[in-house]
Amino acid sequence: MPEESPRLQYCANSCFCMWPEESSYFNRGVVEGILTKNHNARLSGYIFVDFSVSFLRLFLEKDWIDYLASTDMGIVLVSDRNMQSLANYWRKHNSAISAVIYNDDGLDVANEKIRQLFIGRYLSFTRGNTLTQMEFTIMGYMVSGYNPYQIAEVLDMDIRSIYAYKQRIEKRMGGKINELFIRSHSVQH
Repeated sequence: MPEESPRLQYCANSCFCMWPEESSYFNRGVVEGILTKNHNARLSGYIFVDFSVSFLRLFLEKDWIDYLASTDMGIVLVSDRNMQSLANYWRKHNSAISAVIYNDDGLDVANEKIRQLFIGRYLSFTRGNTLTQMEFTIMGYMVSGYNPYQIAEVLDMDIRSIYAYKQRIEKRMGGKINELFIRSHSVQH
């Protein structure tokens, strides 16, 4: 996991940070497109997460959410098109995630979501597909380099079921797992 992220002071009572830190265009877009247009009435700050396919490998492990949740700040996932199903999975399985901003929300919708969060409202909705626990597990194995036969053996499943899951995962993620994997960065621990 990376070092503790520097925090960006936005107003007197709250702070924000972007994570992972190396996403400079993402950081600038969030600050200029969203944060400067909203006032946070809550005392706790928020972590805006670049939930893009570039970081797919990172988001298939639980360490990232435990690390961010330990800050006691709200977590907002800003998802790209391919990562929407995985963002919904994490939103469903972890209460530390306050909201998901989808790639096609547009600035008006994104600003409204942030405005609602900043006044203390809970945003309970998700949009689109959500990976199941088994799909998440199988995709994790695939991205870790396991072939379908190895996954079938580890999970004690029929090989045809693994291939069926693979097809469902690729449909939900909007691309072949291998292509998404190639577009992602390696994870440094």
